[in-house]
Amino acid sequence: MRALLVAGMVSLAMLSSTALAHDGAAGVVKERMDSMKGMGAAMKQIKAMINGRADYKPARVKELARAIAEHSGAALNRVFPDGSNLEPSRAKADIWEDWQTFTDLAVSMEKHASRLAGSAGTSDAAEKAYQGLSKTCKSCHKKFRLKKKRR
Repeated sequence: MRALLVAGMVSLAMLSSTALAHDGAAGVVKERMDSMKGMGAAMKQIKAMINGRADYKPARVKELARAIAEHSGAALNRVFPDGSNLEPSRAKADIWEDWQTFTDLAVSMEKHASRLAGSAGTSDAAEKAYQGLSKTCKSCHKKFRLKKKRR
């Protein structure tokens, strides 16, 4: 029960920081944009701890990694229904044209995030798992996300 409560609180904290970040987004597009922004923030926090820019806190790394895992896999696929790549979404149509690859990357992300949660005991162990997760994120972004428009 406590783990569920903590995971919910972490997820809420991840999402609350992005509440105003995506002007014009609504519905499932806003939900996924907020989720992605929250996962990015979690990755930055973990990286700072691994790199020594912040105190390494195994319990915090574990919480953040579990929150990322909860937003990955089937949960990630759910927020990408067909036809949801309208502005301000940066999702490429390639997602739906190559759904299997997108799904495989979402599952890989969940596995790597779970592995990171399980490796959170030391920064050295977490670093290796973090690298695998980071590579998966980058692969997906490279293939399926439009570059950010400059204003």
